[in-house]
Amino acid sequence: PSMLSSPFVFLHSMIASRVPPGSRCFSARMVTRRAIVQTKASNKDEDTLLFDIPTGKYRDDDIPTTFAYPHCFEPHPIAKYAADELRSWLSETDHKSFNRRDAECGKMYGVLVCRQNDDRLGYLRAYSGTMPDVADPTEFGFCPSVYDRFAEESFYAAGERELNEMNRLIEKLEKDPGLMVQRDELVGIEKMCHERWLKAKQHQKQEKGKRAAIRQASEELCEAEFDDLDEQLKQEGAFIQREMKKLKLQNKQEIAEARQRLLHLEDRISRLKEERKLKSSLLQDRLFDQYKF
Repeated sequence: PSMLSSPFVFLHSMIASRVPPGSRCFSARMVTRRAIVQTKASNKDEDTLLFDIPTGKYRDDDIPTTFAYPHCFEPHPIAKYAADELRSWLSETDHKSFNRRDAECGKMYGVLVCRQNDDRLGYLRAYSGTMPDVADPTEFGFCPSVYDRFAEESFYAAGERELNEMNRLIEKLEKDPGLMVQRDELVGIEKMCHERWLKAKQHQKQEKGKRAAIRQASEELCEAEFDDLDEQLKQEGAFIQREMKKLKLQNKQEIAEARQRLLHLEDRISRLKEERKLKSSLLQDRLFDQYKF
């Protein structure tokens, strides 16, 4: 690959072997996302997408007979010429979608050199993916897309409309005031239960301290009286312990009920998101199938 003047744009260029007599099909292959752009032509008069290469730019005995290895090769001078021609056009055009010197992202362009049926050389131009504000690439001398996923009647456009409708529904449900109320209610109940538990634990600790003080102050009692008092204090401690268990269960139940009310609302959103994810994946797979040959 040869780098263009812009640091974000790279040009992939190659030169094709001679096209068999009678063949009218040429293709420009882009590196990005398996996109392959095709057009049909036999000479410049029939196809405005095929750009002539002046005969003075090459010699017949200098034309390769096979494609170079695409992952490690030195572009042929003729391919470099075609690449430079496209680079010049990109730098001179006034169309904002192609002349993007201030763009923060790059764009992959490609050229394919081929021999026409009248033995003259020409080249095709293509770019990967889509271009903003460009409905028809052929209007600017680029090969058309193999599949126009943005065509109004395409399955992809219909699928995107369905996904967008699901997005709007999910957004509406996520902004539902009832959902916000349930979320706030759950937060409030969790906070209340936490504070109630801390207060009960503090009370339990205080009562335990009081019983210990009573025992210490009652050491002078006779053994029978002390045993009766100790038993009473133990019963008080056991009662508080049972109350703590009941409170713990109560807190757990109140939080669970609040969560269930919230999950009832969130479950529909979760199911819609899973359905959207599946539909999106199937739509992408079907789209990629359009680029298999």
